[in-house]
Amino acid sequence: MAGSGIYGYNPHLRCPICAILLPQIKTDATIQYVRVLTLAPSIAWLDDIWGANAANTRGLSNLEQWQSANRVLFVLCMVLYLAGYFLNLEKSVLRPTLLIRFLGIMADSQKGKFFVPVDRVQNLVGIVQRILSKDRLSFKELERCVGKCRSMAIAVPCAILYTREQYAALKRQVGGKSTACVEIKLTKGLREELSMWLELGAKSSLVNGAKWLQAEHCIVQSGGTGFTDASGRRWGGFIQTKEGRFEAAADFEDGMLPYHIGQKEALGLQNVLMGFILSAKQDLRGKMFTIHIDNQGCLIFWKEGAPRTTCLQRAYAKNFFGLRCH
Repeated sequence: MAGSGIYGYNPHLRCPICAILLPQIKTDATIQYVRVLTLAPSIAWLDDIWGANAANTRGLSNLEQWQSANRVLFVLCMVLYLAGYFLNLEKSVLRPTLLIRFLGIMADSQKGKFFVPVDRVQNLVGIVQRILSKDRLSFKELERCVGKCRSMAIAVPCAILYTREQYAALKRQVGGKSTACVEIKLTKGLREELSMWLELGAKSSLVNGAKWLQAEHCIVQSGGTGFTDASGRRWGGFIQTKEGRFEAAADFEDGMLPYHIGQKEALGLQNVLMGFILSAKQDLRGKMFTIHIDNQGCLIFWKEGAPRTTCLQRAYAKNFFGLRCH
């Protein structure tokens, strides 16, 4: 049995990072025991582990964080040894480092972010460009493409949202028949979705990179609070900031009246946010706004990156993602 270990620390008072690759799937129990001993947070995926130093060292000096990273590594190695594992020292990096490639994703402890490395970006962009250059593609080509897109979800927050058309196209072709010779037509929706992935290769890409911690877990500057709501025929809301109060309300257009109430509430939230952004005189970048809305669907999208039901139109979800990026 063999494995490898990599450790990292951050000189900018964030968490050190580590990665341990194990030969079996029983890592959950092992890593849970290590968490109890070290107070070190971690993520286990099958037989792979990504983790950080002891949580109680966050914010301490660089030296203290570096020492904590070494202590957690020592404890982890001992627990694994006593559990019957053997680590391949030749493949292990046992000194703290700032940047780790783990399961094809870069973990940057200086920025506290996951991002897709250049070689994987170039590979995916090449695949997408070849697909977009023709009108039809094979089942295997699309299956390969969507697999690569979905595997980047931890570093590309919109990955779940921008794979829906690909999965739908594949699902339509699966019906108890062989997919070896199946050809899939490149529809307008599928072409638009795939085109978004070309943005990964842009120098100033806004879609490549996701913070380790969600916004509600970070200490960020509060921009203000607000409320939005909608009824069968009207939407409205306000956002209160130090600079003042923004209010907006209007009737739904006739074509929107048959919409589900979940769609109307999402549309109301979008309208209030867009109106506020267009009228704001202060810089909104890096600030967090707490908006109260009576819509579980919006909350699920915000947490998971995509709506579960069709009552939230994908267009709204993509607009919300765009607001978060910018």
